[in-house]
Amino acid sequence: MKEVLKKMLWVQLNHSYPELLLQLHQSGRLAIYLDERTEEIMEQLALENTQVNYAAVVESVKASTARLGRSAYRYVYLTLKEDFPREFEERCTSGLLAYHVMSMLDACREVMSTLAFGKENEDERAIRYAVIEQIHNYLSGTDGWQHL
Repeated sequence: MKEVLKKMLWVQLNHSYPELLLQLHQSGRLAIYLDERTEEIMEQLALENTQVNYAAVVESVKASTARLGRSAYRYVYLTLKEDFPREFEERCTSGLLAYHVMSMLDACREVMSTLAFGKENEDERAIRYAVIEQIHNYLSGTDGWQHL
């Protein structure tokens, strides 16, 4: 059961928080993080005396990652998809979408930090427009880098 939970948690992180997954991997703390979160999920399931079934496990994994807040990666991903659909499709087709979104996230990190991006203000226009501008700069090469 523990290994199944750990794999589900990894999948959830890979889907919604790949920037955290990469950071944990680079720091050598990924296994520790997954073990700790898995133990928390198992304890929560036991406390709730929940019958362990797929739906309960999925909800527990989602609840565990929800406390991480809004994923900056997902925000940039969705902004690219909604506001730059042609470029989004091109990167999907090339197989390099995740690479480019991570690079765009790096390009957006300073502005998102300055504007205190988070769950409570993710709908603010200033953040949206700033991220759109950074993505545009990335795509047009005006951010100082040549991109694939």
